Amino acid sequence: MKRPLWSSHQERDKWLLAAPDKLLADCVLSEFQASGPGGQKRNRKYSAVRLRHTPSGIESVSVAGRSQIANKRDALEKLRRRIALHIRSTEKPRMPERFDISTRNPQYPMFLASLFDTLCSCGFRFKDSAEIIGVTPSVLTRKLKKDPEAWQLAQQWGRALSEEGR
Repeated sequence: MKRPLWSSHQERDKWLLAAPDKLLADCVLSEFQASGPGGQKRNRKYSAVRLRHTPSGIESVSVAGRSQIANKRDALEKLRRRIALHIRSTEKPRMPERFDISTRNPQYPMFLASLFDTLCSCGFRFKDSAEIIGVTPSVLTRKLKKDPEAWQLAQQWGRALSEEGR
């Protein structure tokens, strides 16, 4: 299992809030042919996109769309979320300002980063994290379950930390 990367709030937040062209400038872009359903256009064209964020080493891939432009946009969104999930701050966690934010909201990666900083500072103990944030553990769990990648990562890191503590 991959361990979280560590950075400062300023550096990570700069990446999360960067304009798409600025974030793309920090990435290595690879185009490739996707396989699977989608017809002849998908199988013949280099429409799939892989982005590797050079400063952090985090990658994201998008193959869902039939156009390279749509896949590039989708890969950038995925990259922001992966940065938020995998890069922890070295500073004291900031509490999310709002807890009722949608996963489609452009501010969601910032929310996710703050939430995971809090979870990490509490050793991924949901009860302690929920108390700090000011919600119940069940509300925190429901929020994480709305984002399958976030939920899976929180469970993995929580299990790994509890096994280390044994």
